[in-house]
Amino acid sequence: MERTIRYGLIDLANRTTQRVTLQAARFGTWGMLGEELAFWWQQDREAVALTTGPLTGCGAPGTGAMAWSYLKEGRLHTLATEGRLGAWLRYAGLDALVFCGKTDGPLWLEVSAQGQALRSGKPSYAALAAQKPTEEAVVATVRPRG
Repeated sequence: MERTIRYGLIDLANRTTQRVTLQAARFGTWGMLGEELAFWWQQDREAVALTTGPLTGCGAPGTGAMAWSYLKEGRLHTLATEGRLGAWLRYAGLDALVFCGKTDGPLWLEVSAQGQALRSGKPSYAALAAQKPTEEAVVATVRPRG
């Protein structure tokens, strides 16, 4: 059985974004964790992926699972998280975000059903929250690892 995977590819070095759609049958079973993510790191070993769980966004209690995944010393590391961000990614039509490259300055990412866009600058959480298009929209901050 094939499943469509929709992810946002965020190239921080070139400050570009694109939506990619793939058929999951090419990569085995699809879940939030595991070896099926390996194709992202074949292109960029520094990539960081935020993936949603299989039930994220369905509305059932306890289904806000997300995972941050990255390679460190050749091994896949995964940090599990929960919250509304994963559901809102699904509502925007994405199963994952993949961040590649490095930026020379602060950027922020806006994601909606119409697409995603990188913006320059370092607005505060309060400033981003004040600009939310709807009360239900999610604002999340992420800092570089290290």
